[in-house]
Amino acid sequence: MINNLYDLDFFETLFKKGSSIWNSWRKENPNVKPVLRKGEFKDKILIGFDFSEIHLSHANFNGSVLKEVIFDNCIFERCRFESAIIDGCAFIESHCHNSNFSNTLVINTAFHGASLHDSIFDDARTDIANFSGADLRRVSFINSDLKNADFGGATLIDAIFKNSNLDGAQFGWTKFGNNDLAGIINLDKIIHEGPSYLDINTIMKSLKILNSDFLQGVGASEIIIERLRSLTDIEVNKINTSCFISYSHKDTIFANALYEELKAADINVWYAPMDMQGGKKSIDQIQNAVKKYDRLLIILSDDSLNSEWVKSELREALAIEKEIGVQKLFPIRIVDFEKLKEWKCFDSDLGKDLGVELREYHIPDFTNWQNKNVLEKAIEKLISDLISRL
Repeated sequence: MINNLYDLDFFETLFKKGSSIWNSWRKENPNVKPVLRKGEFKDKILIGFDFSEIHLSHANFNGSVLKEVIFDNCIFERCRFESAIIDGCAFIESHCHNSNFSNTLVINTAFHGASLHDSIFDDARTDIANFSGADLRRVSFINSDLKNADFGGATLIDAIFKNSNLDGAQFGWTKFGNNDLAGIINLDKIIHEGPSYLDINTIMKSLKILNSDFLQGVGASEIIIERLRSLTDIEVNKINTSCFISYSHKDTIFANALYEELKAADINVWYAPMDMQGGKKSIDQIQNAVKKYDRLLIILSDDSLNSEWVKSELREALAIEKEIGVQKLFPIRIVDFEKLKEWKCFDSDLGKDLGVELREYHIPDFTNWQNKNVLEKAIEKLISDLISRL
């Protein structure tokens, strides 16, 4: 049971008496699960505490020294461990997602089976960290030193390894998904304990640096390796190019023609008439697609400039650009530029006029799209630009 008879002050007082008294009390009261939400442990030295199965959400461990502390099955999402030293601790099967482990020193610590998704390990240093079976979706390992870490059976979908050192790290039955492995240091020194799962996005994003040894290590056959090695740069770039078509329904004829040309060129396209799924909210599907696809290909016309849907998608793309620092928006126009120059749309969230933001981009001209020859040349240039902007 959770503490029905004990308040926060009781547990804070008990904690201050030290690990011996704390641990003895816990053994005597095995059914009580202490709650220390928003606990303040900054710069403290904690040795040998049994924090298993307790509630520590939003706790602050910044700058602390944690020695042989047990966090097994602990619930402490959105906790802060920046610049902490974590030595000989156990986070087995713990729920510590959305937590910040930036600049930590992690020594001989087990995160086996832990839910760490959406956490941050930027600039962290590890020595024998066990992430086997952990949920590491969308975890950021930027500039981290992950020597000898164990990722066997872990889920790494959308995890970021930019400038991370994986010398001696162990993989096997690991699930990669939409990962760019190009920025990994010592990728060739990874130890493959068994095959792993790589999705097509990971392969295509990382193909230029994936050597045969790595591909063999994750279980790829010689036939697959040979085929991947034979792909040209243009073919790889096409596979890596994806876009979401944003348009007004009154421009459906042009949008259909654009979609067909892009699909014929093997560009991965999300287009509502083809990709919207029944039984799911339209707004959720659109927002997810805008985030997932590399480019928001927005068709600017008299009608789309007055479309609330299109304005919403434009805001979403600009917000993502601001957040991740990568170009998302790719406008094209079937409206005279003079009209575009007059368009205003103030966004209170961004504090900017979207019209001004939009006009900062070079906007390809498709106003004569009904001329087949003009359309073909414009599409050819558009595809070239989409690919070259990777």
